[in-house]
Amino acid sequence: MNRILQTSLHAVFLPLKNLCIIFSVILFLCLIIIGHSSDVAGESCDPIDREGAVKERVKKKAELKANGIPEEYVQLVDRLPDCVGCIKYAPDTVHIQIVENNGNWISFEWNPTSELIARNDLRKGKIKSFYIIHSARACNCCGQPEYDERSDWNTELDINTDLAIAYTDPKKLGPDPRYIRELPEDIGLKQIKEPYIKMPRQPRPALAKCEACSKNAKNVNISYNLVYALEKKIRELKIEKAKYAQIHDNQARIIKYSNIRRLPDDIIKEASALKFRAKDKFNKLNKEIKTTQNTLKLACKNRDNELAKAKQCEEKKCDQEKDTATLSGGDLEGAWKSILHGGFGHIVLKRTGMNSYEGTYSNTYGRAEGRLQLTVTGSTGKGVWSEGEGRKGTFYDLQISKDRRTIKGKWNTTKRDFGTYVNDRYLEWHKQ
Repeated sequence: MNRILQTSLHAVFLPLKNLCIIFSVILFLCLIIIGHSSDVAGESCDPIDREGAVKERVKKKAELKANGIPEEYVQLVDRLPDCVGCIKYAPDTVHIQIVENNGNWISFEWNPTSELIARNDLRKGKIKSFYIIHSARACNCCGQPEYDERSDWNTELDINTDLAIAYTDPKKLGPDPRYIRELPEDIGLKQIKEPYIKMPRQPRPALAKCEACSKNAKNVNISYNLVYALEKKIRELKIEKAKYAQIHDNQARIIKYSNIRRLPDDIIKEASALKFRAKDKFNKLNKEIKTTQNTLKLACKNRDNELAKAKQCEEKKCDQEKDTATLSGGDLEGAWKSILHGGFGHIVLKRTGMNSYEGTYSNTYGRAEGRLQLTVTGSTGKGVWSEGEGRKGTFYDLQISKDRRTIKGKWNTTKRDFGTYVNDRYLEWHKQ
């Protein structure tokens, strides 16, 4: 009997239990939907919060400025109500609305050219008026009237006029603002910049191998310096010529753009005058370049002649000096001192052969001993130096004075594990 009763109760209460579960789920979903709707409504219509509105107003103005909107039109944000939602979801740009004489109107995103054309058309009577608009319709925030229930609602223009800047009287336009006279980027103006033209290589000074050829070496240096100066001048002229070519192309673009967009005549006149001056300067620079290039050809020919004379002198007189140079034992042996900053300090040379020397020097970077080797032929020489295995280099173009008490020349670094890298550094040693 009890078992039958339990079975009957189970059959009755099981559906009721299922109904309770279903009802709970439905109630939970309804609460979620209601809460979500409440959030959406709150987001689109925040309660008046002056502190929050001030922060949102600053952000919105910054967005407008970043999009290139002039300061005068950025201030349209101040006409919005002190409502966080209304300011936050307002447009990030402004529009211009053109009203034709027949009452028809068209609205599109503002840009300097469109306003300049609108101003010119209003002066000439081609249009009735134009408006600069940030928010076309007023935002109703928490119980405020709808946009079409307000006194400033214009049914024909579909805007709240209190939120816009109206231009209806040509006489009150005044001079065009500077920001609309500046040409926009879409006309393709190129930035005037210096083109890359390879810099001519500065010549190394020629050193005479003997006293008799010093005059020839001097003439070679003069001719090389003249060639370098002319090459440098041609490079500078070509750079300036390229700049004027860019200016000429830019002004041509401005003229073409101005004719298409109906810009004021003074802009076209100014661009035409600048284009003419750029072309005239371009032609003058072109002539100067050709003249300088002809001079360069003569300078190169003179340089080659001086090089040939110097080489001829070396083959005759320098070889004679080699034969008569002092090669007696020990003429370079002894203590020497470098007189140039960054040289080798105190040097000690010892003769090891007919025209070879070895020695040491004191000015080193590391703890390793500075060692050197020289090979001398007459009044010229060359050699190598080292500081252990981590730092090595060479001597070259060495010139030895007649009294054998001064050595001049150059040195460089060929291997550097430490210290600085040196190239074409001059040296001068005096015998102690």
